[in-house]
Amino acid sequence: MQDRLQKDSGFPCGKSAKKPLLTESMKKQRIAIAKQHVHWTPEQLKKIMFSDESNFQVFRMGSSFIRRPLSSDRFDPTFKVPTVKHPDSFTIWGAFSGEMVRPKAGLYFLPKNQKMSSDT
Repeated sequence: MQDRLQKDSGFPCGKSAKKPLLTESMKKQRIAIAKQHVHWTPEQLKKIMFSDESNFQVFRMGSSFIRRPLSSDRFDPTFKVPTVKHPDSFTIWGAFSGEMVRPKAGLYFLPKNQKMSSDT
């Protein structure tokens, strides 16, 4: 019945898209930086080094949506998705610039529970 409702209504089941939260303060900072550099030439922009960090989980959780027959048991191993309560994770930091003369910074694995900051 759920499948029929989805087809008839045109609303398929799926996960919502994830998007990082930007606070008002973050938005204002980004606009201020853009306004400061709006007149920069491509040569000047190439000298900027961009860096970022990303957190990766060692155990990736499966999909939280699964289709199973109505007559089936939801705890049948065929329809269960394994989970881990506190999966291990690691953080990688990297940087690059548009200027080929300057070597790239590379990728670095950060110690557990450490984040990059201007002091690090």
